[in-house]
Amino acid sequence: EARVARGLATGESLDDIAASGSVTRNAVRSQLQQVLEKIGCTRQAEVTALLSNIALGPDVTAAPQTPPQQA
Repeated sequence: EARVARGLATGESLDDIAASGSVTRNAVRSQLQQVLEKIGCTRQAEVTALLSNIALGPDVTAAPQTPPQQA
């Protein structure tokens, strides 16, 4: 499952992950389902975005948070 999560975070396809681990695509899909359940996501894209955000930090193009002005 960690290998699948790491592969998704680095942009690998399920086929790439399967080939690099010498397992079938179905085995990778099964492991992906376990990852989805454990982190509460429903789509592969959500997992990829979440892991990328953790690895790379928040989106640098997001609007900066400014502290409230004191009166």
